[in-house]
Amino acid sequence: HHLASLEIAMARNSIPYRTVGGSSFFKRKTTRDILAYLALIDGVRIHQDYLAARNGSQPARWDDVFTPIHCGEQNTAFRVVANIPSREYFTRTTKSSHRFTPTFFGTLSAQAGGRPLLQFCEEQPYVVPGEQQLAIKDFIKLIKGVQVQCHNHPAEAITLLRQAAYDLHLRLSDGKHSEEEQEDEPGAPKHRDEAKLEARYDELEELLQIARRYHSIRHFLTGMAQLKEQAETSSKNKRDCVHLMTVHQAKGLESPVVFVMGLTEGIFPHRLSYTMAEDGPIVLSGLAEERRLAYVAFTRAQKLLFLTCILRYRGGDAIPSRFIQEAGLNPTGEDGTLNPYLMYRDGAPRKLSPLVTTPTLFEG
Repeated sequence: HHLASLEIAMARNSIPYRTVGGSSFFKRKTTRDILAYLALIDGVRIHQDYLAARNGSQPARWDDVFTPIHCGEQNTAFRVVANIPSREYFTRTTKSSHRFTPTFFGTLSAQAGGRPLLQFCEEQPYVVPGEQQLAIKDFIKLIKGVQVQCHNHPAEAITLLRQAAYDLHLRLSDGKHSEEEQEDEPGAPKHRDEAKLEARYDELEELLQIARRYHSIRHFLTGMAQLKEQAETSSKNKRDCVHLMTVHQAKGLESPVVFVMGLTEGIFPHRLSYTMAEDGPIVLSGLAEERRLAYVAFTRAQKLLFLTCILRYRGGDAIPSRFIQEAGLNPTGEDGTLNPYLMYRDGAPRKLSPLVTTPTLFEG
C-alpha cells in the first residue's frame, strides 16, 4: 500500500534502497502496464500534432518527430498491453485476451519497418490477418478513445483505462491464477485470492495519486523515468541501504532499526482477514495469522522499532491497528501526551479498533 510513495520519496532524496524478494514499484506489472498504455496515448497525441503541423508553414520532418528512440518506446509499449481487451470486446466475444502471438508481433514489426505499430495498423489494416482484425480495431479504439477523453491528463487517463479495460483484465487474470493455485493447493483460503486482487487495485490507486501531481502525460512519463534512474543510481551500493520487504520475507532476520508500515485497520490486519455479515457477528477467521505476522514484524527490531499508520483510508479517517494496543504500546510520547499523528483533524484522539477486547499479541 505504501511501496510507490516510499520508493519515490527515497529516489527523490537519493536514499539508497533495495527491495527484497518482491518487485520494485518501477518493475511491478501494474506500473509497467499503465505506463505502457500512457506511452501509446501520448504517441497518438504526437502523431496528431505531426499531422496538424504537416500542412502548416513550418512542417516537421517525419524523422525528426518519429525517432528510433520514440518508435522503440512505442512498439515496446504496444507489445506490453496489446493483448488486453476492452470491457466492451470481452462482453461481446467472452475472450479475455486478444491472443497476439510473438510471431504476430515479429511479422508486424518487419512490415512496419520501424514505424510505430499502433499508427501502422490503423493506416494499413489490411496487413493484419482477418481473424485478428477485430482485436486490433478494439485496441486502437481503446487507446484513441481514452486519448480524446483524458485531455492529456495522466490521472484522468488512468481512471478511464481502468474503467474501459484494465480492472476487468486484473480480475480475469487473477481469477485464472487462483483456479490454478486451487488445483495445486485445494485448502488455500479464498480471502487470500481476494486480497491479491485488492492489492492490485490498491497499487493502481497509489499510482493514480502520484499521477495527479503531473500536468501532462509526457510530464508524468518523463518524471517516472527520471525517478527510476535516480533509484537505480542511488542504490548501487546494495550493502549500505534501506531494505524493503514484507513481513514474510523478514522472518528469521533482525535489524538495529525497523519500520513497520501500514498499521491501520483494514490494511494490517487486512479487512479480508475478518468478515462481517449484515445481521451477523464478526468472524475472526484470518486474524490469528495476521496477529502472528504482527508479532514477527515487531520482534525484528534489535534497538529501535517505529510503527506507522495512515491518516485516511478508503475515503474516511483511518483507525490505528488493534495490534498496537495488543502489544501493550500506547500512542503517546514520553511525556504522556497523545501523539498528534494519532488524532483526528479536529484534535480529538483517534480510537483504536473497537474490535479489540484483550491484549493478546504477546501472550503465551
